[in-house]
Amino acid sequence: MLRKLREDYRPKLMVVIFDAPGKTFRDDLFPAYKAHRPPMPEDLREQIEPLHAVIQAMGLPLLRVPEVEVAEVVVLGKTNVVERRKNSRNHALRQILRRDG
Repeated sequence: MLRKLREDYRPKLMVVIFDAPGKTFRDDLFPAYKAHRPPMPEDLREQIEPLHAVIQAMGLPLLRVPEVEVAEVVVLGKTNVVERRKNSRNHALRQILRRDG
């Protein structure tokens, strides 16, 4: 799937983001957060580390931020790029960060 994404979209930059193991800040704020969800099936859990190894073998950065979910990492990354573009006086940097997608 990652190879297909690379072939179809030819991104200049690409990173793969996973949830880090363990609790998130939301677990402390809302003790019942995701309490209704069953635990991850063991056969799926066993696939995570081999998948991380494949991602790294492909030369892709693998990002896991402790105590933060993937959705927050994506939003923070997008916000950071947009803010850098807005606040940069460097024309070349603004061009590099121009993409909103």
